[in-house]
Amino acid sequence: MRRWQAGYPLELARQLADLRRGNADPTHAWISRGPAWQHGWWRTSLTPLGPATLHLSALGAQEVHAQAWGPGGPWVLEQLPRLLGQADQPQGWRPHHRAVELAARHWGQLRLGRTDLLLGVVIPAVLEQRVTGLQAWQAWRSLLRQYGTPAPGPAGLPRDCGGLGMCVVPSVSTWRMIPSWRWHQAGVDSARSATLLRVLRLPLWHQHLDPVQHEARWRQALARVPGVGV
Repeated sequence: MRRWQAGYPLELARQLADLRRGNADPTHAWISRGPAWQHGWWRTSLTPLGPATLHLSALGAQEVHAQAWGPGGPWVLEQLPRLLGQADQPQGWRPHHRAVELAARHWGQLRLGRTDLLLGVVIPAVLEQRVTGLQAWQAWRSLLRQYGTPAPGPAGLPRDCGGLGMCVVPSVSTWRMIPSWRWHQAGVDSARSATLLRVLRLPLWHQHLDPVQHEARWRQALARVPGVGV
């Protein structure tokens, strides 16, 4: 468990909403009904230490209570400030477009976080190319329900992703083993599945290079992948 004082306004639902792929995303849930202990934001991750489930609940405008389960629990608790926008420093930033300036005035205190985990971001990013959001989210959900692992802790109940418990993103090796017909069945065309396989074959995955410490190398490698690019 961890209590963290941000020093700036926290809006969990808005700050983390962009990480959620639709209302039925098996890796994220915002709960405001039912038992009080369930209220708040639930998120699963495949961390360098293994699977983790993170539960966040607000303790005021600038403080949050976090609880984690699974081998990756210590990792997500340590990374919590970055997830909630500590590294998003607005000082010195200037918008260069009228629309961005207006948005900045309206949402000026909203800080966006970073997951520090590449796999759970790059897969849905490719799935969302050239199709509607609903189609991409359906594919993401379908593949996770079959190939994901049950989330640690109470979020994974029942202990079967197909039984609608929360799931953890599959590993790189699992994604690579998905047969071509299953991509098609999930609504992923051959162009997108080929792009994903090119991403998943990057040698950097096998070298276990931290995307934070080796951001430049990851950026350069991904930019060379056809279907991703700069």
